[in-house]
Amino acid sequence: NTWTQLVDLGGNYRFNGVGFSIGDKGYVLGGQQNPTTSSPSSGGFFDSNTFWEFNPSTIAVSPRICLEGPYDQGTGLMSDALRTNALLPAVDPYGANGYPLPGGTYSDLLFPGIPTTTSSNAVVDRVVVELRDGGTPSQIKASRHVWLQRDGDVVDMDGTSPVRFTVPPGSYHVAIRHRNHLGVMTATPIPLGSSPATIDFRNAGTATYGTAAQKTLGAVRALWAGDATF
Repeated sequence: NTWTQLVDLGGNYRFNGVGFSIGDKGYVLGGQQNPTTSSPSSGGFFDSNTFWEFNPSTIAVSPRICLEGPYDQGTGLMSDALRTNALLPAVDPYGANGYPLPGGTYSDLLFPGIPTTTSSNAVVDRVVVELRDGGTPSQIKASRHVWLQRDGDVVDMDGTSPVRFTVPPGSYHVAIRHRNHLGVMTATPIPLGSSPATIDFRNAGTATYGTAAQKTLGAVRALWAGDATF
């Protein structure tokens, strides 16, 4: 029920069609679909020569984190020195460093390049957002390699949107990882759906997995710096 007909091209049916994808959406154009029950032997088909779009079920999450390394307690923001010195990776850095799960190439194809936004929404670095199984949090169900902004917002590769996953709605542990900080994960599964769920790991009231999972910097919780090997 997530197939939508975009246009009917008319005319006689064709024997062949084409299917392709753009991002996480699928498309089918032309061809023969749905043989009629009345006279399939005579070539009776309907919904031929039409253009269809498939929108898979997606969920969205809006995490907020702080990295100890670039955090400045005076301003309450993280430094974007990597961006200003042209040191941010234009493509996924995690796959090249042995991270085994997809997400980087997918993101880079959708939104190539580095966001140019400045001020508090300037990007700091790439981070990994993982959705983990609600019952067995060691099982990673999906991951995305996206942007972290100076004010702590984790956003999709367009630099503004919540992070979206092509997985069914449900309850997942949400984990954030960075190349030279220790990761953090929610203590319990979080219900996720199409409306973005905000998870503020900087807030001491957000329960996290394990003991002393983050470092306290004034009123802010931050990921521990020092994981030099990811």
